[in-house]
Amino acid sequence: MADGESRSSMKVRTKPRKGASIIGIDSSLRAAAVCALPLDWNYQLKYAKTKVFGYELSKDATEKDHLVRLSDISDGILKFARDVQADHVWIENYAFSAKRSRAHALGEAGGTIKLKLFEDWGVVTHSVVNQTARKHLLQKLVRADVKKYVCQNVKRLGFPASKWTDDEIDAFVVANYGLHKVTGRSMSFEGEGKKDQTELILADLFSEIADDE
Repeated sequence: MADGESRSSMKVRTKPRKGASIIGIDSSLRAAAVCALPLDWNYQLKYAKTKVFGYELSKDATEKDHLVRLSDISDGILKFARDVQADHVWIENYAFSAKRSRAHALGEAGGTIKLKLFEDWGVVTHSVVNQTARKHLLQKLVRADVKKYVCQNVKRLGFPASKWTDDEIDAFVVANYGLHKVTGRSMSFEGEGKKDQTELILADLFSEIADDE
């Protein structure tokens, strides 16, 4: 950045890239997951791409070790965004109920990722509270363990979701919410979150899937 140039004057990409996608991020330091969905997604999960970054550090890890890990995560997510031609990015916002130390670490990670994607890829990252993204998928939150309930039902959709980690599913849920905000189209479950109502509703006609097969 040249002397005297403000960050607000940096160019943000506005035109869609060829084969553009949207990515959702489940921010973490041990297992930060990302999921990419095409902007013209036809609801077939084989077109969803996921990856996990991060790792555990020993209790005697130095400040440098923590910074290296944070750099590795942000660099990995940047490369992923480039590989899938991400035009839109959404990240899971940490819950205010999280422990102060954990909330601080996640906030630091999220800020680093956002800055990296903005400076090196020209994309502004939007935030969504995980409960909001899950509610969009379920239509109504259940009283039980919501994260566990979401993971169980997403895995029932079959491969590759059946092999995803909980973190990858969280990233998918965020990407799915972002897709709805950007295009008005997304995936959701029928009913009001009841356990006997897990039939999938697609925002567009099932014929789209049939035509693609």
